[in-house]
Amino acid sequence: MRILLVTPSYYPNIGGVEYVVKSIAERLAALGHETTVVTSDPKADKPREEEINGVHVIRWPTWAPSGAYHIPKEVGQLRSLIQKLLSDADAVHVHSAHAVLTVWAVATARRINPDVRIIFTPHYHGTGHSALRRLLWRRYVAHAVEAANLINKLRKELPELEIIQQQASQKLHHIVDSVKATPP
Repeated sequence: MRILLVTPSYYPNIGGVEYVVKSIAERLAALGHETTVVTSDPKADKPREEEINGVHVIRWPTWAPSGAYHIPKEVGQLRSLIQKLLSDADAVHVHSAHAVLTVWAVATARRINPDVRIIFTPHYHGTGHSALRRLLWRRYVAHAVEAANLINKLRKELPELEIIQQQASQKLHHIVDSVKATPP
């Protein structure tokens, strides 16, 4: 299968979402699936591509004031890229409701290819960090969730994704528990 993952940040950046997406992407690639990650790069002037552990990674230039929002630059070119990737993608897994890039990707994917299977994992912690974010996210998250298919549909058609998500989640919980148990 050809699987596209979209995330605001990816390895080598460190964080919970980054770890989960990296684990899912690499495990899907190890199972023989063609796996592509589209992520943001606030420091980039132009898109760049690389291969990391069998995963094709596309880093797209974004504007991310204070490390937030991840608003894509060159939206027309990004739409063309997403359209090209969706032309033969079997599934799209979008991570994080806290970035314009990811919420935009869900809505755009649905408009470009109404039949593509979409999973949207919001990693949403209930509110934005400012009045503007709270206002924006309420609207954008609702729109993205409406645009995405129910996760159960994809789980039936791609059961290994369910297993990989469970394993990544268990490992992440173990790491968090280890950090909590370690004295400062």
